[in-house]
Amino acid sequence: MDTSIKNGAAASQPVSRGKRLALVFFGIFLLLSGLALGVGGVELISLGGSWYYLLAGLGLVLAGVLYIRRKPLASAIVAVLVLATLAWAVWEIGFAFWPMVPRLAPFLVIGFAAAIVHPWLAARRAGGQSRAFAALFAVLLVAGFASMFRPHGVQEATVQPQQDAVAAVNDGSANWAHYSNGPEGTRFAPFTQIDKQNVGQLQVAWTYRTGELAVGASESQNTPLQIGDTVYTCTPTSKVIALDADTGQERWIFDSKPGNTKTWNRCRGVGYYEPAKVTKPFQFSGLQAASVPEAGACARRIVQVTMDARLIEIDAQTGKLCEGFGDKGAVDLMLGLGKVRMNVPYYAYTSAPTVVRNLIILGGWVFDGRSIDEPSGVIRAYSADTGELVWAWDWAIRTSPSCRRKAKATRAARRTCGPRPPSMMRWAWCICRWGTSSPISGVASVRR
Repeated sequence: MDTSIKNGAAASQPVSRGKRLALVFFGIFLLLSGLALGVGGVELISLGGSWYYLLAGLGLVLAGVLYIRRKPLASAIVAVLVLATLAWAVWEIGFAFWPMVPRLAPFLVIGFAAAIVHPWLAARRAGGQSRAFAALFAVLLVAGFASMFRPHGVQEATVQPQQDAVAAVNDGSANWAHYSNGPEGTRFAPFTQIDKQNVGQLQVAWTYRTGELAVGASESQNTPLQIGDTVYTCTPTSKVIALDADTGQERWIFDSKPGNTKTWNRCRGVGYYEPAKVTKPFQFSGLQAASVPEAGACARRIVQVTMDARLIEIDAQTGKLCEGFGDKGAVDLMLGLGKVRMNVPYYAYTSAPTVVRNLIILGGWVFDGRSIDEPSGVIRAYSADTGELVWAWDWAIRTSPSCRRKAKATRAARRTCGPRPPSMMRWAWCICRWGTSSPISGVASVRR
């Protein structure tokens, strides 16, 4: 028998129909992924960003077409993309683990799949080399996944944190008018009747059931306020309830009837505003003076943000809306946030509003990681008297030149630039303090 024919027959085997279909599907996947990456890359370039994503997208499109046509050159292009992505990632962010993960992980998966299907493209069998490369990619993926459960980039403070002394002052009242009692957030209660010797002897005086169950997207997490002889509480679906502090008897209930976001139904507390008790209101040019309440209406107000992002004020005495606040008692917090999709939701507010003299200051909760154009976590202050927007503060627009340029060009600048502040804040000495999360982590203090 002819040896060359025998060796040639052993070196080349026909590819089955199933493998050919697998190559086509893999090629279509790379093609579509490349198109999506390329479109995003064009938008990023228009904003002054990296050209890498457009170039990588074009490479994936080319590789996808070649896989569909069963050309061995496809494997070489994937190899170049993997190496180029590694070089670009190291150049851009060094060897920082977490920034490296989203840059490399997709291409390691693509490289693993490419190594598996490469023998189906080669004119001669290359199973041994392909299996070796597939094993290498698999080891890198497993090692990367395991490394996610280890600390990376831990930074320890080299100086002691500043401890601002906050005096625990008894204002002479028995009110609990803020989430943490006082505006400084000390949670200090100036009461001596209950101490560590008798606290174990406390018994339940009364119980009130709201009728709402902690099911689905709802959880009861509120801290009630007590003003005088009335306790004010709220439910996950934004109902506000006033109870007699001594008996637990219901005095009134207000239902704002919000739209159910079905994602994060919470009310961690309400705010309290009493205009007559504000001795040094903040002054702002153009801010309308509060209308004089008629017959004592809304002389004391409960401030609430509903789960569908409306800021409302309720008469603490009657449980009715304060019609002079905002639009018949409500302010739409979605205004000015850019594109907001309520079915996600992109923006929500769950914590007790922060009432600072004659201002209501709000952060907000933004659903991170859902879109590149989700709303910003802008900090906003509203007049506690009229509901007017007094100021808005966006960290990134103030600190990032590219975001400032974008802000001048479009109202949607806050959609991609801003921080994600939690809605709980504390204030003292005309300074508000809040924490932020993605995309910039840290703590900021701004003097008002």
